[in-house]
Amino acid sequence: MQKLRIAIDGASRGNPGAAGIGVVVYNQAGEVIREISEYIGETTNNVAEYTALIRGLEEGLSLGAASVRIQTDSELLARQMAGTYRVRSPRLQALHEKARLLLARFESAAVVCVPREENQPADKLASDAAGRRPAGRSPSAQRSLRFSRRSEEMDAIRSLLNSEQPVKWLFTGDSITHGVYYTLGQRDYVQIFEERVRGEMGRSRDLVIRTAVGGWTTELVYADIEWNILQFDPDVVSIMLGMNDACLLTLDDFGRHYRAILDAIAEKTHARAILHTPNPVVPGSDPSREASLPAIVERVRALGTERGLPVVDHWAEWQRAWQEDPGRIHTWMGDAIHPSVYGHRAFARLLLGELGIWDDSSPCCRFAVIT
Repeated sequence: MQKLRIAIDGASRGNPGAAGIGVVVYNQAGEVIREISEYIGETTNNVAEYTALIRGLEEGLSLGAASVRIQTDSELLARQMAGTYRVRSPRLQALHEKARLLLARFESAAVVCVPREENQPADKLASDAAGRRPAGRSPSAQRSLRFSRRSEEMDAIRSLLNSEQPVKWLFTGDSITHGVYYTLGQRDYVQIFEERVRGEMGRSRDLVIRTAVGGWTTELVYADIEWNILQFDPDVVSIMLGMNDACLLTLDDFGRHYRAILDAIAEKTHARAILHTPNPVVPGSDPSREASLPAIVERVRALGTERGLPVVDHWAEWQRAWQEDPGRIHTWMGDAIHPSVYGHRAFARLLLGELGIWDDSSPCCRFAVIT
């Protein structure tokens, strides 16, 4: 059984400020086998500590360790992971839960607090990383959403939200739109949409139907389209596919099946379609998908242009947000490919913005805000 000792540390210059993480992996003989020093954007010291913990655990899993001993000089982190101290910050709660799930994947795991002098190598790596803020970034840079230009098709969908007639909204896709497990029992983006429309906007007779299934591809959606879309005769069909296609189908097959889905919707229903690009994967976590997804995204965009359909471009928004603050990668993701509850809130924010129903004063929209 391979046993590893992993030293971690996080540093923030300003708290919040430019932040970095340091990870040192030791084998059973006490030899250093891996060192990580990464800038993670502008965030707090606590977020940096948790990000280092998650990065260390992921590294342990990638190395095939069955047992890990995580050492940190943060007493707060060690006690929170032991359950002695509560985690009050919503952002830290998400990171804490992700770390807890990663720890559970080892046969044996412990997080222990050590004196700072025993953690100097990880401390130095974290401090060095915090000093590597990319040029041209302002410490006070604020995140801003870039909603797409208005299109006739999106205007038509928006007009449905102002009509007196009830609307049937159908969401289809794969495990990401299915929205289970990685949201840890909290609302996913479809549920946030439903709360905003049927609750806050008073459209209680609108129906929100979800037919997404984990593992689905465009090929599987089309093969089952009579059951999962057509039988409902929806007014709007929201489609987010591509994550599984990226590793299971060729790009040409993806495009061919996607076109077949859109053709069936156009020929057999009166529904209007909204296309979504998928989210990126955690960098370095899934080489096959990471290499294929950019072409998948471009094909979705091209289909939107070809058919005159609106595209909610999560890929572009997430890439921009992650570049602005790399710490969001671990906050927004539940694992390598599935968004966490915070990732689903990012989905919801962009979708509601594209539909013209985002409202900063709305409790539902405030619930969806990601910083």
